[in-house]
Amino acid sequence: MKEKTLSQLTTNHLKLAFDMIMEAQENGGEISERAELDLKENEIALSVKVENYYTVIEQMKLQIDNLKQKEEHVYNIRKGLESKIKFLENRLKNAMLEMQIDKLEGVEHYYKLSSSKASVSIDDEKAIPDEFKKQIVIPEHIEIEIDKDKIREALEMGFTVDGASFKTVKKMTKGLMR
Repeated sequence: MKEKTLSQLTTNHLKLAFDMIMEAQENGGEISERAELDLKENEIALSVKVENYYTVIEQMKLQIDNLKQKEEHVYNIRKGLESKIKFLENRLKNAMLEMQIDKLEGVEHYYKLSSSKASVSIDDEKAIPDEFKKQIVIPEHIEIEIDKDKIREALEMGFTVDGASFKTVKKMTKGLMR
């Protein structure tokens, strides 16, 4: 006999319970042995189904735990590789900076340094003159914010701004030789 699904067992249980109530009403409260047996068989099948569900759920949880361990292992490998790439790229970048060259060429590939657009670096907020600060009104209080655009303009015009400076970053790119 084919095992019934949980839905079928549930539906069967409800039908058997309803039939037993109807039978009891018709027979002065008496329920036939056949009805009791059918209900007991359904309860046993439902009990087996519950155990099967439990087993499947626990197996899935074990698989999830196993996958989590593998994810963590793969994550650690990936982070290690990313760290090694960064280390090697920094070595190339430092070599070019030490030799004061902007390009290292291989047979098929190259690495090149280029300066990024200078950004405003705030070295000491307290030393920034008030003329380079702006007030921002937020309900219930006022915040003072440093106006980097204004500082940039002053620095570009050749003025010195206490507590601020330009910061340029050498960025490394790579490519295929032509």
